[in-house]
Amino acid sequence: MKRKIIIAVAVIAGILAAVAIISILAQTPAPI
Repeated sequence: MKRKIIIAVAVIAGILAAVAIISILAQTPAPI
């Protein structure tokens, strides 16, 4: 089914986006 492929791509894209955001937040000091 095409839906499974679309879901898989969406999950992979979400994981990559999360990793990118975490890496950016890790590089910048937390404004506390």
